[in-house]
Amino acid sequence: MGLGKGISFHTHDCYFIKLYFVLLMKSHLQSYPCPLQINYFWNLGFLLGITIILQIITGIFLGLHYTSDLNSAYSSVFFFIREIYYGWCLRYLHSSGASFVFLFLFLHLVRAISYGSYFYNPNTWFSGILLFFFLMTIAFLGYVLPFGQMSFWGATVITNLLSPFPSLISLSNVCFIFHFLVHYLVVFSFYLFLSFQHLSFLYFLPLFPFLTLIIFGKLSIGSFL
Repeated sequence: MGLGKGISFHTHDCYFIKLYFVLLMKSHLQSYPCPLQINYFWNLGFLLGITIILQIITGIFLGLHYTSDLNSAYSSVFFFIREIYYGWCLRYLHSSGASFVFLFLFLHLVRAISYGSYFYNPNTWFSGILLFFFLMTIAFLGYVLPFGQMSFWGATVITNLLSPFPSLISLSNVCFIFHFLVHYLVVFSFYLFLSFQHLSFLYFLPLFPFLTLIIFGKLSIGSFL
């Protein structure tokens, strides 16, 4: 009796996984649901994605020469600018690109609020808000990493908000290395996962259905159909 139930449950799982991947490929290759009143404001999300990809690419090259040490972080940045071939271009693309990321982000957010996107697709809205908080965290940690005067006092002001937790506000070398690791690794873990999840919610089809149930709560079966 138990064996029959196990076989039935396994068959149902296989059917669900096959249906899920068929719908996933169909929603990305065959048909894209678009509103009738679509306009140029819908390009803001695409432009935001392009700027984030440029940030990741330039950040990888910067990380190859960056030294996450309190005494040599500032000099390593200027070494990259002055000694590396076209290093100045990559560095200023990365620093200026952060401003463009937030410019497109706020325009994208204003568009979503103006058109009431949070009402028609709340999962996309909620995942976008999580991405917004992740971006603010990544941007703050990246602002600290050059460790000039602006970085030092900016980190001092923000970390003083965490004064009830003394272990989190120290600007020691270990804490500085931790800032670099979080800034570098959060992009490739949580942020990329949430970005794909945010895009997949546009087609009412979660990219990672089982993780979605844990993070965003129980979804209706209609979101898979």
